[in-house]
Amino acid sequence: MSDPKIFEGQVWQLFFDGASRIGPQGHVITGVGVVLVSPLNYMIPRAFSLTEPCSNNVAEYNALLIGMLIADEIGVKNLEAYGDSKLIINQVRGEYKVRHEDLVPYYNATIHMAERFRNFFIDHIPRQQNAHADALVSLAASLALPAGAVEKVLVYNYDLYCPKIAFENYQKPTRDSKPKKLQKRQQVQSLGIGDSRTSTMHCMKSCLRI
Repeated sequence: MSDPKIFEGQVWQLFFDGASRIGPQGHVITGVGVVLVSPLNYMIPRAFSLTEPCSNNVAEYNALLIGMLIADEIGVKNLEAYGDSKLIINQVRGEYKVRHEDLVPYYNATIHMAERFRNFFIDHIPRQQNAHADALVSLAASLALPAGAVEKVLVYNYDLYCPKIAFENYQKPTRDSKPKKLQKRQQVQSLGIGDSRTSTMHCMKSCLRI
């Protein structure tokens, strides 16, 4: 755990989302996604596959609770939570009554967890502003990891691939033109029965040479 004094005057943000859906085999799979954002815009994204099926509302509460738990564990004292479920947000804010019995334990746990922070604020945001957490939900639900399993997924940005052949040199085929056939088989046969590895590499270099 980090030094609590570091987070005394800092306000962190939590974006959370959760959803249940039917998997390829007909089973209900549930994923939650949380994104913690530091005052310096350093992000801590986490995705979780829940080991038991549940409703969308229970999944949303789980996402909120997991995010609050992570924030508390690293020493965050001031937390702003944002989600796209109006029901869950308004229940925690005290604007909606908790009418479904299955949500009561999660509501009570959320209120109890909120007391661990010096300042806690929660508000609703549109789904398009919660895209990062929503993407983590889809990833977690798609992977549907078993209990205790962990899979690390790295996402990078990458420049658009540009072919070496310039577009200005591209000649549009005419009706009478015929496509050129690759000479891969002839090139391999011309090498004889030698080392198959050498043959394959020679063929690859010939076919890829521009």
